[in-house]
Amino acid sequence: GNDMIMALTGPAGTGKTTTMRAVKKTYDLLAGQGRVIGMATSAKAAGGLGESLQIPTSTVAKILNDNLEGGKERRNRDISRLEEMSERDGGLSSGDRRRLAKLYADRASNEIPRDGIVILDEASMTSTRDLEKITRLCEERNARLILTGDPHQLAAPGEGGGFLGYMERQGRTLKLTSVWRFLKKTVDGNGETHTTVNRDEVEAGLALRGGMTDPDADGMRRMLATSLYERLPDQDGNLVANRNEAGRIHGGAEGSMEDKVFNLTLDALTEGRNSLLIVATNNDLSSINERITTSLQARGKVDADPHRRTALKGKLTAGKGDVVCTRKVDRRNEDQKGGFVRNGDLWTVEEVREDGGMRLSRRDDPTLTVDVTAEYARESCELGYAVTAHRSQGMTVDYGNLWVPENGSVSVELLYVALTRGRYCNDVWIDTPDMQSLKDSYVYNKWRDINRAEFEKKHIAYDEVDVAAGGGQVQFDGGEQSGADHRDRDAGTSSCGDERRQTACQRKGPAVRYDHGAPSPPSDRTGLWEGHGVAHAAGRTLGASAQHVHAGHGDRLHTGRRDHLEPCGRHGRHAGDRG
Repeated sequence: GNDMIMALTGPAGTGKTTTMRAVKKTYDLLAGQGRVIGMATSAKAAGGLGESLQIPTSTVAKILNDNLEGGKERRNRDISRLEEMSERDGGLSSGDRRRLAKLYADRASNEIPRDGIVILDEASMTSTRDLEKITRLCEERNARLILTGDPHQLAAPGEGGGFLGYMERQGRTLKLTSVWRFLKKTVDGNGETHTTVNRDEVEAGLALRGGMTDPDADGMRRMLATSLYERLPDQDGNLVANRNEAGRIHGGAEGSMEDKVFNLTLDALTEGRNSLLIVATNNDLSSINERITTSLQARGKVDADPHRRTALKGKLTAGKGDVVCTRKVDRRNEDQKGGFVRNGDLWTVEEVREDGGMRLSRRDDPTLTVDVTAEYARESCELGYAVTAHRSQGMTVDYGNLWVPENGSVSVELLYVALTRGRYCNDVWIDTPDMQSLKDSYVYNKWRDINRAEFEKKHIAYDEVDVAAGGGQVQFDGGEQSGADHRDRDAGTSSCGDERRQTACQRKGPAVRYDHGAPSPPSDRTGLWEGHGVAHAAGRTLGASAQHVHAGHGDRLHTGRRDHLEPCGRHGRHAGDRG
């Protein structure tokens, strides 16, 4: 088309970057090389785009500073001065030659090419104010601006950021629809392993992205993604199904899910597997990172000697072997290929010097190293074993795990981003409240009312224990049992025996399913409900209120101890909050 602004959208894993690579190659043939640049809000995303497309890239902030805050004029003066020096006798020193080359590269990355193309990646992360400024710059240079991204993923942390979604709703985007990221390995009759697209995970991810409701939920507003993720096998091909877990959705009280995801991360680090731990809340990021490094020190995987560890941002320290994340751009500090230190880059500590500085190697290419000062480490480095969903957006790994701590609050967009990072497996682990603390809550009492009405409708005798445990007929490993039999199961006397030891029960499907579609009872032992539509994907482990909360886009789910478990607005305020 002839529009100055174009947009390419699509779900995670559809190949947006691959498509842009083809656009770049085609435009090189038509207009000559050097007419395409890229940018993104985060330095990490910009760097990834540049490496994939082999084009100059920069951050939105750097380009705006260059073009609107005098950066370009200052750089051009430096270039002119060095070029004049090069023409004199003796020419430039080696240091000045490197400086001039860097200034040339900086100009190529930050100048809008006349009659060229500017690719803005992860455009949903760019604020509307910055996008308007970028558009004006492109208009002045007669350059076409191509926005790429997914409006259903996380938006700009600042104001606005919804322009890509607006364009999609107005039908002004080109859309990619085929998802290729999710894979599964199968073994044929000859013992050979084949990798194919995992269509079941593709379907689950699209249902989560689109917020589709389950047509088989007996009138309940249960999200389709909940059912689909419950039926996905784990990374070993086994379908997990017990009272606490169903498929990729896991829940438990008293910090049990933190323990599980902690052990999974330790195993992955020890075995060298490409996995990613995503934490739903910033507050818990430091604590899980500290727990991981402490265990690795105890195992001898990282240096535990306090005299050979250096202080990081906050109260944590790092030693040789630890994984750290840089949180501040340092363009003057470059690796052997000229890549500078970016916000969000992950590194392995190779050495801690006596002065507290560190030598770091890139996690994705250990041959590339940089040195950082003790001051930079103290002010701009954190442990990097776990990341937030915002930092994970744009990453692709083999295995992804999202941990939602108790009292955590997650949006639908966050869930979608977190559950689409892994190629082979994506799981969510939710620490739920202790049900004893909810005995007098609205949710708990409403659950009892639902059960009482269900027993009476089906003319089943019941007592108060049955009302608290669950009503109606229970699908239990393929058979039917009354609420009283379900009470036996809670006491550990079901026909399956101890469900933690019986794999047969774990692979037949969810151990308890209620015909009437209401949430499973709050169990004192496990602290779980069967959810139905909470945040699109936490079916058996996050509780919905009796009003059958539907977490639409922009809603948030709180898993803490409140009288109501309700969706929050886009700014994180709960419906019941007034402060």
